[in-house]
Order: sequence, then structure tokens, then C-alpha cells
Amino acid sequence: MACFVVSAASYLPFIGVALWILPRGTAAGVSSKFEAGHHFEALGTLAREPFLRGALFTAFFSGLLCGPVIAFCPVLVRDAFHGGVLQFSLAIGAFGCGGLLGALGLLGVDAQRDRRGLSSWFAAAFGLTLIAVAKVPWFWALAVLLTLGGMSMSITNTSTNTIVQTTAPAKLRGQAVSLYMLVTRGGIALGSLATGYAISLFGIRPSLLVDGVLAIAAQAVISRSWSRVKVASQ
Repeated sequence: MACFVVSAASYLPFIGVALWILPRGTAAGVSSKFEAGHHFEALGTLAREPFLRGALFTAFFSGLLCGPVIAFCPVLVRDAFHGGVLQFSLAIGAFGCGGLLGALGLLGVDAQRDRRGLSSWFAAAFGLTLIAVAKVPWFWALAVLLTLGGMSMSITNTSTNTIVQTTAPAKLRGQAVSLYMLVTRGGIALGSLATGYAISLFGIRPSLLVDGVLAIAAQAVISRSWSRVKVASQ
């Protein structure tokens, strides 16, 4: 119980900063009316853009096929490595550290660099990590692999998010970010549902192995088409 209280309290500084920086009053010319036709048309426009579509597909399939490794990490630690709470904490901590390392590594990337390569390669690397996770017999190796997995996920998602935000037309940027969040979170949710069912039938290791293979195959197909798009439509 105390852990949940501390976790909830950690959000208070961020909420306070957000409230502090929000502009006071109502911006002129902003309508609160929701026009469904306009918004869905905008989403359709974004989905038809080949450059943005490649980024969204990459984020979706990475979440769909690789994201479930975190949701089912307790099952992996318990069934495959016969560990307990300590081992689970170390595994999740390793994944989080990998995410931080990935974010730090991106700080050194040239802002003008095409992020497609980073996004595609690290999405495939995440799939390869899942295959290795499904095969290794040692817990220390699992911690190393989850560090690499966290790094791959961080670089992939940050790169695709950057592509979406920098290439979407200014008037559609809000919808573009919403669509990105939808495919990312939705992919993880759907993937966890499908992987959970597979685990109940075949076990944790075979299910993660199949997820990893499918992730690499999906990214190979997406990358082949995405790399042919020379410039993003503005």
C-alpha cells in the first residue's frame, strides 16, 4: 500500500508544474465544439500520408508484439527462472535503466538526421531481444537482455514520436500526436491480450519466441516500404 501512495505522490510535482505553466484565461478564437466529421477527416488525412504511416505502423507493431514482455514479466520470472519478487524487481529495473540509456543516447543524435533508420533498426532489435529472452536459461542474462529491450523500445518510440511531430502539418499536429498515442498504447493492449491467450496455451517462452519472430518480420516489411518514401508530405 505504501508503495502505491509514494508512486501517486511522485506525480504531484509534475501536476503542479503543469498547472503553473498553463496560460491563464481562454485563448481567443478557440472553439470548444467537437466536430466529429472534421476530426475524423483529419485523422484520415494523416493515415494516408506514407511517411507518417510508416512511423505509426512501426510504433503499433512494436507495441503489439514486443510490449507484452513487460506485462508478462512476472510470469516469465516465475515460470522460466523460478524467481520471486526480488528477481522481478531487478528485471523491471533493468528494463527501466535501458529506457533511460536509450533516451540519453538520443541526445547525441543530430536533430537533422532521418530517424527512420533508428526507429526501424531498434524495433527489429527489440524483436531479436525477445527471441533471446525466450531462449536464455540464466537470470543475469535476462537482466542484460531486458536492459537492451528497454533501450530499443525507448529509441524506437522516441524516434517515431519525433517523426510524427515534426512532419505532421502544424494544424494537424494535435491529432497526429493523439493518433500516435492510440497506436502505441492500443498496440500494447491488444498484444498483451493476444500474448496472454497464447501463454495459457503454449507457455511463456514459446509465446515470446513467436512474438519476437513476428516483430522482426513485420518490421522488415514496414521498413522496406517506408524507406522508399523520399520526403514527408507537408
